[in-house]
Amino acid sequence: MLLSSLLLASALCPQGPAGTGPTLVINEFSYDDSSTDDVEFVELYNASGGPIDMTGWVLESRDSSGLNFSYALSPVVLAAGDYWVLGFATAPNVDQVVTGPSTGWLENDNESLTLLDPGAAVVDTLIYESNKGIAFAPTLVEGEGIWDNHTLTQTAGNEMSWSRVRDGWDTNDNGKDFHHQPWTPGASNNLAGQSYASDFDSLTVGANVPGWAGNFKAVRAIDPTFVGPLLGANNLNPNAIPVSPQGGNAAIFWDETGGGNYSVWLGGPGIETSFEAWVYIAPSPVVTAAQSESWSIGIQGTSGLYNIPDPSGALGAGFIANGNTGFSWTYQALNAGSTNLYLIDHNNGGWGAGAISGPTILATIPITTGVNDGWQRLLISVSGGTLNARFGGTLGNPDGTLYSFPVTPFLGGVYVGYRELVTANNTLRPITMDAVTINNCPLATADVFGAGTPTSLASVPTIGSAGFVLGASGSVDIANAVPLSSAVALVGIRSAPVDLTGAGAQPGSNLYVTIIDYVGVPTDALGQGSLTLSVPNTPALCGADLSWQWLQIDPALAFSLPIALSAGLTTRIGL
Repeated sequence: MLLSSLLLASALCPQGPAGTGPTLVINEFSYDDSSTDDVEFVELYNASGGPIDMTGWVLESRDSSGLNFSYALSPVVLAAGDYWVLGFATAPNVDQVVTGPSTGWLENDNESLTLLDPGAAVVDTLIYESNKGIAFAPTLVEGEGIWDNHTLTQTAGNEMSWSRVRDGWDTNDNGKDFHHQPWTPGASNNLAGQSYASDFDSLTVGANVPGWAGNFKAVRAIDPTFVGPLLGANNLNPNAIPVSPQGGNAAIFWDETGGGNYSVWLGGPGIETSFEAWVYIAPSPVVTAAQSESWSIGIQGTSGLYNIPDPSGALGAGFIANGNTGFSWTYQALNAGSTNLYLIDHNNGGWGAGAISGPTILATIPITTGVNDGWQRLLISVSGGTLNARFGGTLGNPDGTLYSFPVTPFLGGVYVGYRELVTANNTLRPITMDAVTINNCPLATADVFGAGTPTSLASVPTIGSAGFVLGASGSVDIANAVPLSSAVALVGIRSAPVDLTGAGAQPGSNLYVTIIDYVGVPTDALGQGSLTLSVPNTPALCGADLSWQWLQIDPALAFSLPIALSAGLTTRIGL
């Protein structure tokens, strides 16, 4: 049938914009820059299936002192799937310029952002840096809030923002809905790609590793046996270690000038995710009095600036700002000489006594020099509501120690965090990995964008779908069409709108799809129709996008090209 060839082809096609959610949402924002706060912005997204008139809508912010600002949105109509960026004129793709003090517009602290409709009802809301509290506005937070803090580094390739994990993704839990990832004001947040594999051997030592981004420094290739190269006053690889069992180069995830670094894999978020690699576990101890070193490898989640986690509780009440979400392997080396590897369910990011629901330590592995340190296979995966993790053994094999727990998965990405409180950089062992593989499968989604044009009956054909799930049947549906007629389902790749009015179509006629194929479908007495297709149970199709649009020829329209069109639709194949 049509789908057998289309789906296999689409698996190789670019992943287009998509969204999910009920209405207008806060989709992305950045409130702190590494220098002057001159690129602060808030991006809104129309996650509904139709246009939204923003007249009377308001974006406001509060903190413990009360109202910080209230901005009326520009009175424009925002099409389905479109973005609206409020921010300083120096921020990219700004639609509505705002003003603020020289120190910035959004506070670099604990604050709420709330979107109000014309009736002053709260439509969307969040609190950021909620590790400092949510008590000032408990009705303006969803879940735990966004726990960690954030700074956008104004260096090309390192700019990150708080972004919804997918455009419009809204489960009413800020910690699960927002991820720290490369900024895209005015464009889609959606990351493409569902798998990754690299042994880094083809890269030049010191080169950036493709497929990853870091908020301070990129992930880079090293020769683990070589100290260096020297970057300014610091060595990229601070001390020599053996090669991994794979051999050759490895990848290092840190900022060689000190402090910490957060890195994110530039692949699409998954509801089933697997990460496996050779990871170097440093012998203990590597730190001295009042010092510590920590890293995390996380899946189905995110972190902010990767503040130091404290799974042991030994660092005290002041160390609660880490905002890891999802599930992680987390390493902690302490001044007392104890070094442990922890398997953690972070839930939605809270930590410490002030959290609504803090993390759960699922397993603790004491690291003993000469016994279980050095290069070790680490695996962490979620499938069907079960977290499986392995420590030790060999890549790709069911050996090593298995840890298995029932969990509640949620849509999220893969991240790596590193942080240290050590005065001598040459004593550090930043997180170093080799032979990294990642595989994931997202949720099936279906997202409407753009606008349609009416039939001669003054009704605009609508398009809809429940999405396409691996190994099951799905459909693309039409309604409000001319009854007892026929419609044409166009399928292909989402593209920039092509205006058909010059070809004789009615005003507003936009083609949103680069057409791969089309199928005629009859409409019933109510003007409804459906194209049903079966999806093979082929994991390679996970994350593949197809875009759709209905077209109906209506001779009663008074145009030389008498067609009515629906809005566009993008479906992502998944679970």
